[in-house]
Amino acid sequence: KLNQCEDIFLSYRSNFPDSLKEQELMLTQMMTFYKKNKNDKSLFFWASKIRNKEFRVSERLLKKVRLLFLNLKFSRVEKDAVKGNKIEALKGYLSIYKKSPKDVESRKNSAINASILFYEGKDLRRAYYWMKQSFKFVKRKEIFKFEKVAIQIADSLFERRFFKESSDLYFSIFKKACFTKSNNKDSLLKNASLIYLSEGNHRKVIEILSWAKRCKADGKSANFIKLELIKNF
Repeated sequence: KLNQCEDIFLSYRSNFPDSLKEQELMLTQMMTFYKKNKNDKSLFFWASKIRNKEFRVSERLLKKVRLLFLNLKFSRVEKDAVKGNKIEALKGYLSIYKKSPKDVESRKNSAINASILFYEGKDLRRAYYWMKQSFKFVKRKEIFKFEKVAIQIADSLFERRFFKESSDLYFSIFKKACFTKSNNKDSLLKNASLIYLSEGNHRKVIEILSWAKRCKADGKSANFIKLELIKNF
């Protein structure tokens, strides 16, 4: 019966190409049926077609399908992570990243999850690398979702004396958080600047202070860093 429904939809679409509302209703009913019956294979198949705009649907449905598609891609991998199959989960996230060159949400989420798994496995340099990769796709307004874990990774890098990676990650988080209401801007500014100062990288310190001025985060810590910068010249 289900195959007949799909055939009816395709036949209807072929014969009435301009009846978009009716087509969208039929698609929605099929997708609802697949979801209710946990038929992920068929759900993924049709979601892919809608997402790739093989069918003309409303922007509202397209947004819902994009979210559904993303959830389907990650569901199996997340099951491995929950079960403690961290290596399989990591392989899954890296595979999603590699196979989704044009899917910003998939790349962002797979990179962040890979970073977290590497961090949990004490592989800090790879945790740093994948967090940096994710930052290519993370918007400023959503940095609050990932700020805490990114700072934890930067702190651990510093504790392990990976100063270059630590300062770079602190600064990267600061740039994302700079124009937000984050409570971590002051400490991020201070941590990154002090590491750069200890390594004699005055150019980077000046760059951070410039960012702080732009987003009005140049408070007590910024004044302290300016004094330290003068001392180090």
